[in-house]
Amino acid sequence: SRVLWLITFVATGECTMIKETIFREYDIRGIVGTELMIDEVYDLGRAIAYYLVQLKSDVKKIVVGMDTREHSPAIKEKLCKAFVESGFDVTFIGVCTSPMMYFATYTM
Repeated sequence: SRVLWLITFVATGECTMIKETIFREYDIRGIVGTELMIDEVYDLGRAIAYYLVQLKSDVKKIVVGMDTREHSPAIKEKLCKAFVESGFDVTFIGVCTSPMMYFATYTM
């Protein structure tokens, strides 16, 4: 379950641990460069996609939003790529607040 979110396999075959503190009840939040590495976002997205398929195989659509921070576009690109390559239909809703993201998740 949660282990799938915490462990990602990078291209070198090494296993890296992502800090557990970034995983919240409804989202993932971390300080870029210390808690969340942009190079690991693609692998994280693939792990999330795998987890979702195992949890509920009929999920086919994922909504992605971002804030206005400097690293958000790079994170969005890697995350969306991971979801699309995992077979999901991704809807990017743009810059939004957390409540807007939660609303979109349950209405789109």
